[in-house]
Amino acid sequence: MRGFTLAELLLVLFLLGVLLGLPIALVDRADPGARGLATSLSSFIESSRDRARTTGQPVRLEQLPEDLEHSARFTRLVFRPVLEASFEPGLVRREGLMATGSALVGETSGRFGACLDLREGGGVTVSGRGGQPKLTEGFVLEFHFLNELGGEGNLLEWPGLCQVWVDRSAGLRARVEIQASQTPELATAPSISASTDLASLPNLVSPGRWHHVRLSALSGSIQLYFDGKLEATQPWEGTLRTPDSEPFLGDSRGRFQGLLDEFQVLARYRESGPELRDGVEVFVDTTFLEIDRDGFLDPIQHPDSVSVRIMELDSEVASFVVGRFTQEAVQ
Repeated sequence: MRGFTLAELLLVLFLLGVLLGLPIALVDRADPGARGLATSLSSFIESSRDRARTTGQPVRLEQLPEDLEHSARFTRLVFRPVLEASFEPGLVRREGLMATGSALVGETSGRFGACLDLREGGGVTVSGRGGQPKLTEGFVLEFHFLNELGGEGNLLEWPGLCQVWVDRSAGLRARVEIQASQTPELATAPSISASTDLASLPNLVSPGRWHHVRLSALSGSIQLYFDGKLEATQPWEGTLRTPDSEPFLGDSRGRFQGLLDEFQVLARYRESGPELRDGVEVFVDTTFLEIDRDGFLDPIQHPDSVSVRIMELDSEVASFVVGRFTQEAVQ
């Protein structure tokens, strides 16, 4: 009776390996999209954390349903700088600064170097590199100012969008223009605009002292910060108005006399992420993921970890948990 040769044994082992590996290969081929989506979505969340840390601004992730132009997909709302004015002498052209009246650019020391000197009145138009920035998804603007002698006066006039000024009571005030949402029945009617006003407490602005202003219009909330403290907030519905022209720093009537420094505008934009193919669904514990400016899961919006499950044909293919610092577990 003859035994097996070495070549025959190797051939049998090879065939057994192929047969044993066949079910696994068939499973992987059955759902490459679902498992790939889990990896892509996890990477998308991690890169969103990096974006938040890099920009110092929060990032919001949302799952959008299918529409006429796009399949169901994940997106994120991120911030990009669209206008800035440091008032350094060598950057006047690049920042698109046009001084009017007695305004002096780059000749006076401010809070962070050279500044805009409006002690004799005047102002500066900031046009940047040309073209109106797109602000429909929201914006954040901030600047520093010193009101030398006190008194009321405009700090910022952005026609068609917003205004910031010091009132007679030495309080800070702001106004944002909102375009009301239209129903399908009124789609052909003229748009309706409304102003949302915010006011701080009186006696907030100190003569001869530097202050920081931050105005934001994001996710249905307009907020006014003064020296890092939230002074006023108002809800809003609709869309932000498109500015009629560039922002003007100062008071066109010459009432504000002081210094301004480090003006910046950040616009929020929507970026596309992983798409969902037919038959694949993603279930998340919340309607959105908010990542704070430090790259952490926002503890106010998400006091607990957020579970993410990827389903295909009513079967769970993969899942992971988004914790405060990272994805805590991947299956």
